[in-house]
Amino acid sequence: MAWDESKHPRKKENGRFDKKDGSSSSAYTDGVNARIAEAKELGIPVPLNADGSVDDLRLQEDIDKEKQFRARKVIQKCHEIEKLSRHLDYEVGTIISPDGLVIASNDGGSNVVYMDKSLLKGNIVTHNHPKGSMFSTDDIKGFIEGELLQLRASTPSGKVYVITRVKDWVKPNLLSDYKKAGTRGTEGAREVQRKFEEYSEFLSEYDAFCKAVNEYKENWLYENAHKYNIKFEVEWND
Repeated sequence: MAWDESKHPRKKENGRFDKKDGSSSSAYTDGVNARIAEAKELGIPVPLNADGSVDDLRLQEDIDKEKQFRARKVIQKCHEIEKLSRHLDYEVGTIISPDGLVIASNDGGSNVVYMDKSLLKGNIVTHNHPKGSMFSTDDIKGFIEGELLQLRASTPSGKVYVITRVKDWVKPNLLSDYKKAGTRGTEGAREVQRKFEEYSEFLSEYDAFCKAVNEYKENWLYENAHKYNIKFEVEWND
């Protein structure tokens, strides 16, 4: 198969690409400009080649490294906060910036905590669930309406449920579909009942029911999160 230079410009030894006239050149320039803008937003310098042009490959590497560093920093900050609230019998909510800075914190009740809605957009909220439950429908509603970047729910066992927005918007039917998960949908109710019967052999009825619902919702999010422009993960905070 012949090499199509217009679609796949050859890479030079210095990390730059040959640029041809036409749409491929325009797309290349747009891509470089977008990465330059992203680097400035992240506060990192733009690397240059000897001739003064942008070293695009190194620029992308630097951007990726900075994002990974910030992600680790945010997770570390979240885990520090989540450890402090792990064994409390009331909820504590904390708003954290994407850079890992604590913006606000608020104490709540045994199964609810209210946060300042004006501070939510684009940020992260972590809160504890004293009874070890999964995200509630109110949690999901707050995640969508608050335009959060990420929502976290920590439990006494150290298990942390995490949903993250991966695109600019979350599909609104996430809330209605999540409500159907667990005991509300017919299929979900049958699965929960099956698990409840299994768990009730060694747990109290209440604990067995909660465990069954949690497990169903967790599996549902693993299987369906991508349909709503979100990512679902489980972390362990030891």
